Amino acid sequence: MSSYHLIRLLSMVLPLVSCTHGDPAALPGGKSGCTALVTGDGGPAEGASGSCPWTVAEGSASCIPSVHALAAMSGAMLAGMDGRIDDAVAQARLAVEEVRNSLPPEHPLLVELLTRQATVLMAAGKTGDASPLIDEALGLAHKVYGPEHPGLVQALNLSAARNYQTGTPEQVEADFRKALAINEKAYGPDYPGNAVLLNNLALLLTSSMRYDEAEPLFRRSLAIDEKSQGPDSPSLAPTLNNLAILADSMGRPAEAEVLYRRSIDILVKAKGADHAEVIRNQGNLATLLFTQGRPKEACDLLKTALAAADRSLPAVDSDRGLLLIGLGDCLAELSDAAGALAAYERGLDQLGSTLGPEHAYTRLGHALIAELLDSMGEAEKAAEHRKLAGDIAPYPLESLVSE
Repeated sequence: MSSYHLIRLLSMVLPLVSCTHGDPAALPGGKSGCTALVTGDGGPAEGASGSCPWTVAEGSASCIPSVHALAAMSGAMLAGMDGRIDDAVAQARLAVEEVRNSLPPEHPLLVELLTRQATVLMAAGKTGDASPLIDEALGLAHKVYGPEHPGLVQALNLSAARNYQTGTPEQVEADFRKALAINEKAYGPDYPGNAVLLNNLALLLTSSMRYDEAEPLFRRSLAIDEKSQGPDSPSLAPTLNNLAILADSMGRPAEAEVLYRRSIDILVKAKGADHAEVIRNQGNLATLLFTQGRPKEACDLLKTALAAADRSLPAVDSDRGLLLIGLGDCLAELSDAAGALAAYERGLDQLGSTLGPEHAYTRLGHALIAELLDSMGEAEKAAEHRKLAGDIAPYPLESLVSE
C-alpha cells in the first residue's frame, strides 16, 4: 500500500488581537480568557479628552453610558467564549451603538469597542461585516493617538487578519510589521504583547515558504512567552505547534516531534487530556509519525485522540472526521484493509456532514476510499467514489495542510 500524507488537524494558529499579557482575545480560537478593556498595545490606557475619562470615574453620572457599554462588550466576549456567536454579535453591536450615541465621536473608548466588535464578527466568520469597522477603528486611532502610538496595534492586527482572509499577503505583512515596530519602540523588544505579533508574522512567512525568516520570529515569540508566563504556560502551546510544523517543513522531524510532545504535555497538564487543542495536536504528531515510517505509533496515538474526541467533541465534528481519515491511512499501511475502509467511511460521514460534499477534505475521503477499494478488487464501488472525489488525488496532500 502506498504511503499517504495524513492531514494536519490544525496547521496554523492566527490570533486576532492581543490582551494585556499578549494573548488573543477571549473568543473561539484564542489562547486566553482575558476580557478586560485595554488599549491596542496591551499597555496602560491613557487619558483622553471628552465627556468621560478613559478610566470610568466612580459616581460620575456622565460616564454611566460607558459603564453600560463596557458591560455589554464584556458580555459579548463571554458569549463568544461560550460559543454563543449570535449573542456575541448582538451585544457587541449594542455596546458600540451606545458609545456612538453618548460620547464624543473621537473618544478613545470607541476605538477600543470598534476593535472588539470587529473581533467578534471575524470570529463569527463575518469578515465582510467586520471590514468597515476595522477601517473605521484604524482611521479613528490615527486621529486619537497619532500614527505611531500603541493604541493602533489592535486595529492593525485585526486589519492583518482581515487581509489574510481576503488574500492580500503583502498588506498583511505590512500591518504586522508596523504593529510590531510600534510596540517595540514603545515598550522594547521583549514586551509580552510582542509575542502574538511575532507569531502571526512568522505564520505569514511560513505560508509563503519563507522558512528561514519565520523561524527566528517564532523563537523570539516563544522566548518572550516563556519569560513572561513561565515554561509550562498553556499560552506557549500554539507557538510550539507552529514551530513544530515549521521544523518538519524544513526537514527536521526529530526536532518537530520534541516540540509537538512538549506542546501536548503542557496542554494535558493545563486543560486535561480531552481538550480539543490536545486532540488536534495529537493529530498533528500522528501525521509526523506516519510520514516518518512509524504507522503503528501513529495509529495508537490516533486511537487515543479519537477516544478523547468521543468523550469531549460533538457527535458530528470535522476534527473527528480528519482523525478517522488519518486512522484509515495508518491501518491501510498496516495492511488492515477492512479496518481502514471502516475508518475512512466513518470519517467521510463526519466530514460530509460538517464540511459539505464539495469540500476538499470530503472529496479526499472519497479518493482514499476509491484507491483502497481498487486494491480490494472492488472496481465498481471504487468508480463511484472516484466520481465523487472529482480531481482530488489521494496523495500527495501537502497542498491541503495549510488551511
